[in-house]
Amino acid sequence: MTIARHTQNILAAAALGVALLLGAGCASVSVKESNWVMEPPRLPTRIYVAPFTIRDDGMRVDRQGLELYQFRQQFAQDFAAALAERLTKNIAPAQAGPPPPRPAPGTWVITGEFVRMNQGSRALRGLVGMGFGGTKMETLTRVWQVGPGGLPVIIGGIITIGGSGAAPGAIPSGPYTGGPTLVLTASSTGLSFDAKRSTRMITATISEKLASLGYTLPTRPMRPKRIGSLPIF
Repeated sequence: MTIARHTQNILAAAALGVALLLGAGCASVSVKESNWVMEPPRLPTRIYVAPFTIRDDGMRVDRQGLELYQFRQQFAQDFAAALAERLTKNIAPAQAGPPPPRPAPGTWVITGEFVRMNQGSRALRGLVGMGFGGTKMETLTRVWQVGPGGLPVIIGGIITIGGSGAAPGAIPSGPYTGGPTLVLTASSTGLSFDAKRSTRMITATISEKLASLGYTLPTRPMRPKRIGSLPIF
């Protein structure tokens, strides 16, 4: 093999490696549906994010008993905290936890549930990929607005769906890039990453709606990634 040919093969392998590193463990969460009902939403003065519930029939994780209970509690709390952080940055001051007994008019309350939560197999995602061992997450979010009388009224709903593990794993990637792909897939996929992307899509959906009504937001209006359409209510 000539030096030129050898160099060409190295460069080709390097280019492939960069592409795989960028796409390894590919994860995607999209907005499946969003509906705004009742009165048009007003810019909230404060947002409370209650921990989401988790449906038993949609949960597939390798935990049982006390460990499963602790996982559910911590996951819901972490999700609420992450969503509140994004909302604070992009919408209005937000905090994780239920609202006070008498929330002030103009307050928003966000509740929701994890409809589906499947942790898949990290080993299969890293070695094979292409959907094998992929995670699945689906959330249903409800947005409530506190009116002049102090009573919350539902004004919107958002469904997000997605997962990780669609990119090729280490075996399909071949000898040049299999190792880096395996490492990156192990460190960039899983339910915690799906949760972060879900909070971004929820925030983006709210941001898009408020911006369309002419409200000035703390940051540049966000745009969610959307798929399909199914009714929420």
